[in-house]
Amino acid sequence: MSEYSKGWKYIVWVGGCDDYFFTYKEAKEHYDQWIEQGYDDLFLTKLLSDNEEKILHTTQKEKNDD
Repeated sequence: MSEYSKGWKYIVWVGGCDDYFFTYKEAKEHYDQWIEQGYDDLFLTKLLSDNEEKILHTTQKEKNDD
């Protein structure tokens, strides 16, 4: 992933729009600020070197198929 090779390690997704960050601290601060503003469609993910992302935090609830 080119973003990872450029040093970006975290992404905050807000309603499908992405912001990239170098540090977890900065990404988490932005994530928390969006929550404080009332947004509820958020993800904080960590970029991994194998082109994958790991979800660290989300405001999404698990959906049951009942």
